[in-house]
Amino acid sequence: MGKARKIIFTVLTVIILIPVVLSIVLQFPGVQTGLLRFVSNKISQNIEGDISLGRAYYSMPNRVILNDICLTQSEGRDTVFYLHKLLVHVNVPALANGDLRAKRIAIEDGEFNIWNVNDSTTNLDLLLGEEENRSPKKELDLPDITVDRLSIKKFGFSMLNPFVTVDSSSVSSPNQIDWDNLIVRDINLDARKIEIQKEITLNLVNLAMRESHGLDVNTFRGKIKISNKPGIKGIYIDGLRYDDGLSTLSSKTFSL
Repeated sequence: MGKARKIIFTVLTVIILIPVVLSIVLQFPGVQTGLLRFVSNKISQNIEGDISLGRAYYSMPNRVILNDICLTQSEGRDTVFYLHKLLVHVNVPALANGDLRAKRIAIEDGEFNIWNVNDSTTNLDLLLGEEENRSPKKELDLPDITVDRLSIKKFGFSMLNPFVTVDSSSVSSPNQIDWDNLIVRDINLDARKIEIQKEITLNLVNLAMRESHGLDVNTFRGKIKISNKPGIKGIYIDGLRYDDGLSTLSSKTFSL
């Protein structure tokens, strides 16, 4: 009986101590950063690019902060995606039930760049590898995703295609958006109650941004629904308000 009691005591002690020790160890930023760098290295092995991470912080029980996340393309070492700071405040009880729910996601200072390396191939194509070498596509049964609040500050986006043939007889106005070479800076977004299920719904509090040809969106808000259901496919906006300094638009309902 004495030996059995020792074994039971030892097992229970290990079961109790392991989570406690892990929670303590994971409080150290160096350990958190090391674990996430290990994960990012594993991901890098499956793409034609590299993911690097500056630092990581995990605050018990449900807050993760990542600094200096960078995705570069192997060919040319150009930056595809960069985030200076990412904060994710997760809903732990929801995760325990298999639901992807975040109380808050905050992004500060980043960029996302897409460019053509020839007339039919983009850097994203190279990043994913040659099409014939990719695994066959499978239908993914994605879980529902809910984000209570999403904020983006000082973000940039570019989509460049230098291989587009321009008709010299139709010179674009300096104030006209060039959709083949789109550059948008100072993207600031505040959105609430984002739900991604069979439809995407969100309450867009405001979206502001500056386009390289002079379009400055100061206000864009409304309750948005994006549907792919048969018969109601489209984008629907209730309570639309738009202002770019040159024109304004208000509508109770709007659809595309």
